[in-house]
Amino acid sequence: MPDWWIGGVEIVLGAASVILTGVAIVLGIFAFWGYRDIRAAAIKAAETEGRRAAEDVAMKEIRAYLDKVAGGEDISAAYKDQPQ
Repeated sequence: MPDWWIGGVEIVLGAASVILTGVAIVLGIFAFWGYRDIRAAAIKAAETEGRRAAEDVAMKEIRAYLDKVAGGEDISAAYKDQPQ
């Protein structure tokens, strides 16, 4: 093989290494960006679902307490489940 051919292969392999390094850096940036967005969406969904579950449990407990205080009468039926 001629010496110029080996030099050309070295240049091509060096350029490929630089290009792959750039692609890896760009993919790393996009991965971090995507992770941040997914994390924020998961936190928001968890807060929403947690708040909904807590309101359901609180409403059931309030109704049970009102019925207990009323001595067996269903006084909680007069209250409508409307957010404040």
